[in-house]
Amino acid sequence: METVQRILARVGATAEVPLEAAPGGGYLWEVSLPDEGRHLIDVLEQVYERTGPPVGAPVVQRFRFRLLGPGEVPLVFRYRRPWENIPAREDRSVLLRIEARSEIS
Repeated sequence: METVQRILARVGATAEVPLEAAPGGGYLWEVSLPDEGRHLIDVLEQVYERTGPPVGAPVVQRFRFRLLGPGEVPLVFRYRRPWENIPAREDRSVLLRIEARSEIS
């Protein structure tokens, strides 16, 4: 059974999804945005932060999104080598639930 991470935030906020990666081995996370949710979020950036010594160390790959409108956006992150045409090594699902500013207390 797949576990889905849920993130609840307000319209206008920034949501962040941190995932550990090993770019030294060629593996990076890619995000898939569904067509029906594209108008609700804007991908701001991906940043990489080292977690150990510089050479070959794992990193935290952070995806940041601006939340534009209320609704739910299912995101799928795939951990793979971009040049390989094989299934992803790992998948992660995140559900962004975006509430109007007055709905979250």
